[in-house]
Amino acid sequence: MEGRTALCFLVVLALLASPALAERKCYKERFYSMICMKWHCAMECVNQSPDLVLKSAHCTTKHVIMRYCNCEMCTKE
Repeated sequence: MEGRTALCFLVVLALLASPALAERKCYKERFYSMICMKWHCAMECVNQSPDLVLKSAHCTTKHVIMRYCNCEMCTKE
């Protein structure tokens, strides 16, 4: 039984130290957009931050005239 406990501990330790399982850092960005469509916001997000991975994108409007793209971008693994 003691051998299993030690082996289990080592497996958990290896998983915690693995860089492949490291948590991605994500950032939220918001910027003005002329076109308020989800696919357009996704393209704009990728164009503004090509070194990051797009997690989500959506459009919001305020007072009919003000349109904003809201992006959540994460670091690449």
